[in-house]
Amino acid sequence: MAAFSLIPACVSSAQPPASSDGSEIQQTLRNNCQQCHNLTTRSSGLALTARDTILAGGKRGPAINPGNPAESLLVRAVEQTGDLKMPPGRKLQPEEIASIRRWIELGAAWHNEEVASKPRGSDWWAFQPVKRVIPPPVEDRGWARNAIDQFSLARLEQEHLKPSPEASKETLLRRVNLDLTGLPPSPRAGPRFHSRYER
Repeated sequence: MAAFSLIPACVSSAQPPASSDGSEIQQTLRNNCQQCHNLTTRSSGLALTARDTILAGGKRGPAINPGNPAESLLVRAVEQTGDLKMPPGRKLQPEEIASIRRWIELGAAWHNEEVASKPRGSDWWAFQPVKRVIPPPVEDRGWARNAIDQFSLARLEQEHLKPSPEASKETLLRRVNLDLTGLPPSPRAGPRFHSRYER
């Protein structure tokens, strides 16, 4: 009988479950708070729509203090222990308040729906939309012949390096042949390349 008498105490002291990604809390805020505290209205300067806006807070300061629910304005508001009582005219369910406290205590993780909906690897540079990029400024403007040269030179100047001397015609011909055929150029290729290179 003594063992059974311990069960209620263990159950009552158990911490309320909290989703690891904060999705449960997002739903609670969406249903009870975001009518006023959204990106458009921002009642009291506060938007409860994303972790960064919650941390930024409003006119009363940050809404939460991750790891410390007792020092979090959101907890005091929903518990309605002071002058600030939210939501207006009613109170959240005890389990909802307990979940918010537990969520903050665990660090206030936030489920990013936009990122989660993207396929894995979709942020790779090759899959990004093409956009016009302004070439970076360089010190040696006379060296760069085009916009691509400016990007290369800007990186070299960032590392305090100088560009290599321009390759000779013979070196360029050798590079082209090795790249295209894997073989060095024939003796007859030199004069033809030189005449066309001058053009």
